[in-house]
Amino acid sequence: MKWNDREGPELGVLGIGAARTPVAGVALEARSVARRRSLGIPPSRISVTALVARSFATSLALSASFVLALLLSGCGDSPDDVQDLRTARFEVSVTRAVPYGVGRVESDPAGIELLLDLYEPTGDGLPDSLPAMIFVHGGGFTGGSRTQGALPEMCTALASRGYLCASIDYRLRDPTPVVSEEFAPFFEYAARSRMITAAVEDTGLAHTWIVAHTAADPDRIAVGGGSAGAITAAHHAWTRDDAGLAPLPVRAVVLWAGSLLFTPAMDLAAGDAPFINIHSIDDPVVPYLVTDRLVIRATEVGVPFEHYAVPGARHGIPILREGPAPDETYFDRIIEFLATHLG
Repeated sequence: MKWNDREGPELGVLGIGAARTPVAGVALEARSVARRRSLGIPPSRISVTALVARSFATSLALSASFVLALLLSGCGDSPDDVQDLRTARFEVSVTRAVPYGVGRVESDPAGIELLLDLYEPTGDGLPDSLPAMIFVHGGGFTGGSRTQGALPEMCTALASRGYLCASIDYRLRDPTPVVSEEFAPFFEYAARSRMITAAVEDTGLAHTWIVAHTAADPDRIAVGGGSAGAITAAHHAWTRDDAGLAPLPVRAVVLWAGSLLFTPAMDLAAGDAPFINIHSIDDPVVPYLVTDRLVIRATEVGVPFEHYAVPGARHGIPILREGPAPDETYFDRIIEFLATHLG
């Protein structure tokens, strides 16, 4: 992900990677490994790891099977409470190209229509309100769409389990977004990146629209995405209040190949939404170091998380086909994580 001159520097210049400063990057990584050891986090960057953090004093490295048991006991939910979100049993209705707002751009004073695809479960046995998942696509803030890659399949799978799922489009680099007055503080917080600011603002519009116009339970909403979508989801979930904006309640965060970018991970605080993060240790686009810092911070402040460091996947992680065990995909883990925290 390289930004143009108008948008700002490469990730390495922001101090979260070593794209232009390899010596500094090595030093940062050495400090990161040392910090992980001091917190009791395994320093290995070779094997897949699954970690859950409850507090600085009790952080442990756990096997994947024990992770589930700890998550269930830590949240006060029994398996029976959330079983309905694990089993595909509903038909799915898809409403495409639903307008959820208008985004201002320089080339058109009227702005551009923002669209989402809405996946809803249908049939008998549905409650009055549903847990909701908002997916934000990747594409380096310059491309991509709500229909790309695995997003339709993931949304369909979640809706069949009783979720309301939305896959959203948002403003990209072209046409150039206009920063609203409300988001001017976030624009400064986000290193004056119009694209990231617009993506976070539009995700907030989608969140608000879903609460107002669907059967979504406002207290059981998760956000997530990959790459640029992960960056957007993380900032929407955890940094709105830090940038002077009213927070929107987020119950869980799903990230792959991306994380917090600005003041990396330090905006994560006790009581923030738990997360699952899947990131390649060999990612050449969004350096793994940003996730490493997020895991360290979550351990320090006691935010629950489940983390997978994936060897050899580069930036593209086939979460529907590969996973931490031969009979388990990363998407299986996402389903389990969401059922635990949104059930």
